[in-house]
Amino acid sequence: MNLKLKISLLVSCLLAGAIGTLTGILLWNEKRALASAMREDQLSQADALAEVCRDAVINQQFIPLTNYLLRIKGRPEIREALCVSTAGEILGHTDVQKTHSMVPSQLLSGDRGLRSLPDGLEASAPVLVGNNRMASARILYSEEALRRRFENSLADARRRIFQASVPVLLVGFAGAFFLTALMLRPLGSLVEGVRTIAGGKWDHRVTLRSSDEVGWLAGEFNEMAEKLGELDRMKQDFVSSVTHDLKSPISSVKLAIDILQEEAENLPGGNVPPRMVETFLHVRERLERLTHLIASLLDVARIESMLALDKRPVDLEELAARVVRSYELIARQKGLALELAVLAKVPPIPGDESKLERVLSNLVGNAVKFTAKGRVEVRLDLANGFAELAVSDTGPGLPPEAMEKLFSKFFRIRRPGEKLEGTGLGLAIVKGFVEAHGGSVSAESRVGEGSVFRLRIPV
Repeated sequence: MNLKLKISLLVSCLLAGAIGTLTGILLWNEKRALASAMREDQLSQADALAEVCRDAVINQQFIPLTNYLLRIKGRPEIREALCVSTAGEILGHTDVQKTHSMVPSQLLSGDRGLRSLPDGLEASAPVLVGNNRMASARILYSEEALRRRFENSLADARRRIFQASVPVLLVGFAGAFFLTALMLRPLGSLVEGVRTIAGGKWDHRVTLRSSDEVGWLAGEFNEMAEKLGELDRMKQDFVSSVTHDLKSPISSVKLAIDILQEEAENLPGGNVPPRMVETFLHVRERLERLTHLIASLLDVARIESMLALDKRPVDLEELAARVVRSYELIARQKGLALELAVLAKVPPIPGDESKLERVLSNLVGNAVKFTAKGRVEVRLDLANGFAELAVSDTGPGLPPEAMEKLFSKFFRIRRPGEKLEGTGLGLAIVKGFVEAHGGSVSAESRVGEGSVFRLRIPV
């Protein structure tokens, strides 16, 4: 998961949490407001009934009171409503038959308010004529109906809040992703610049006109790239100088060994001591290995300093046959089958023949060296405007963790129980020479099943 997605998800989660908390607070406030509104509504209904009852008492006309009680009787939450005098006589009741009956004095309430009863909730209000209380208005509500009404009102409130929250949440999510992408855009440029610098282009600079931490980091990377470039140039100069300086004395030593060997062979009787022959061969072998190492270091130095190619038409079929022939004896001694398969006629390609031969020789040499039994095959084919050379073997294969660094300089694979051999420059030279020709190199391998190296060079 990349940083942009992580930050976007974090901001989105924070936004969702904030909206969820706000929604909870709104619902809590709505619940309190609904409860308060319902209480006020019940008291208002009691006040309204008290006003109608007052008019009836003053005018001694109770028909309007009866009509009013019959009208409010249809409300589902009202179980009964009545107007009762201070003497306990019912002046009006939703049940007309109870009119003029008497109620116990302990059930009378002269105050305005709400009280809970075993069978429901009662709202009462005094009927005042002047400063004298002449009667009381009482409305008894069904607790279940009130609860149902409250829950329906709360559900409507939830629905409204949800309908308002969802668009806000969606807009917030979109805004979070957009703002995160906008904020991380300079960081993306920095990452691309760092990748370019890490690829060895030390002259590349990250251009970010930002005064924040990202801008500071870009400046530090530019300074680091400049120092690394300077160190790389010093390393190249050192390697080039040392390798060139070593070539002359090594050539002199090789010449001296040849002279000594020739003199030894011309000794009287022509008998050369076996130990002397063995020493000459040992020294020559070491000199050859040292010469190969110096040549590899020089090749790497040339690649890093923009390799110059001596391009001429190259017959890849003839070149591949020549390389295969040079390793036939070694392969035969190991019991390996070394074959060349030409799958298509490939026209001569523009290239540096010596360097392409070095490339194929490195790959075939590695395949023969690390394959204990089976076969090594070189295939030449033509595909999509590219000449393709593939070297396959039945060797031990390569571990997956080695594939990423396979073509890096000085990289060698460590296998249990085996001594590290070589310089780790062969495949780096292969990659550098092939890319200098505008081509590419790739590898496929499975542990225990062998490897395949493919070269693609434009025709």
